[in-house]
Amino acid sequence: MTDAEWAAATEPKLMLECLRARGAASDRKLRLFAVACCRRIWSALPDEAHRTAVEVAERYADGRETNDERDFWWQESHDACWVIPGDRSDLHHAARAACDTVAEKMEEVLPYFPSVGRFGDLPEEVERKAQADLLRCVFNPFASFDPAWITPTAYALAEAAYEDRAWDRLPILADALEDVGCEDSAVLAHLRGDGPHARGCWVLDLVLGKS
Repeated sequence: MTDAEWAAATEPKLMLECLRARGAASDRKLRLFAVACCRRIWSALPDEAHRTAVEVAERYADGRETNDERDFWWQESHDACWVIPGDRSDLHHAARAACDTVAEKMEEVLPYFPSVGRFGDLPEEVERKAQADLLRCVFNPFASFDPAWITPTAYALAEAAYEDRAWDRLPILADALEDVGCEDSAVLAHLRGDGPHARGCWVLDLVLGKS
């Protein structure tokens, strides 16, 4: 897959294959992509156990939760997945995604995600496109970034946006990077674009030294 093909892709499975082939997908970033998919369908998750499992998975990705806590909430949400009343296959998709987000091996989980969110009035291709856009937020296997752009101001702006999920501040970070010589169109366009944005954002990770 070329840079142009990546930018236009709408099939998450092919994009994930590209990332694996290039060795560009860490466990942390795969986990955060899964979290972003779950947050996209947050209101459809069937109960608090599943939402807590996703939150734990997000904290675990950044080293803020223990293995024991992760395992406990995986079991809680996994058990709840099988007691959803009635024929609610849509909620089972959402539930499976939520509880498996805390799994140890994200490679075993991600094949489920192209089917997540197939409920309500959303066609499957709409959900695939949305997930492709999330992949482009979390990953850019073709990115280039000059460490000289990481000033104390840029770092502080990136850290605050990441911690607060304050994606509306990303254009301010773009201005700060531009002020120190960043002319990379991909970096600036991503920060100034409409999103979607999520934790794991490839530009924020480069500024913050996360992988």
